[in-house]
Amino acid sequence: MFSFTAKTRLYTPTVIAVTLLIIIFLALDFVERFLASQDLESKTVDVLQITALKLPQTSQEKLSLIEQTYQHYQEPVESTEAENENVGMSKEQQAKQQGQLTALFVDDFQLKLKAVINGQNLSDGSAVALVQVNNLKTGEQAIERFNDNSQVYGYQLSINSNTQITLVKMIEQAEQQLEQKVQLIMYKAAN
Repeated sequence: MFSFTAKTRLYTPTVIAVTLLIIIFLALDFVERFLASQDLESKTVDVLQITALKLPQTSQEKLSLIEQTYQHYQEPVESTEAENENVGMSKEQQAKQQGQLTALFVDDFQLKLKAVINGQNLSDGSAVALVQVNNLKTGEQAIERFNDNSQVYGYQLSINSNTQITLVKMIEQAEQQLEQKVQLIMYKAAN
């Protein structure tokens, strides 16, 4: 049959066409890289001057006219000592707090349950409630640790679950003792 040698394969029309295409590509690449770069070096580049954007300024007369126009819409701010004393809730509103709450107001403090640590995780075996105490007058916040059956700002604390505690306060009204019972919960369940 036919026997091809290495010489005959190099001179086939396909090999010659591919070789010519590669040579043309290399020549174009050479021209593009070396000859065109010399043209770029000889060109001068104009640099645009960048200046800061100057925003329009309102004259002092227009500014005072605008302030006078809006002056009658502003209400005078007068803070009284009585308003500062009732930052959270009044004593009557605090006495009416009951049921499941995420925040309890006691005097100038707001109490929020942050965590209940199970007794198994502690060295003494008792459960502990961590309560965030916000001082409404000063704005200070602190996390305080309370044991089960301890006193918390006049309330008796009992731990119900890992997301709920019960706070009970005895109130004397009209020569009888009433029990104010609040369940402080970490979050309300979605309905």
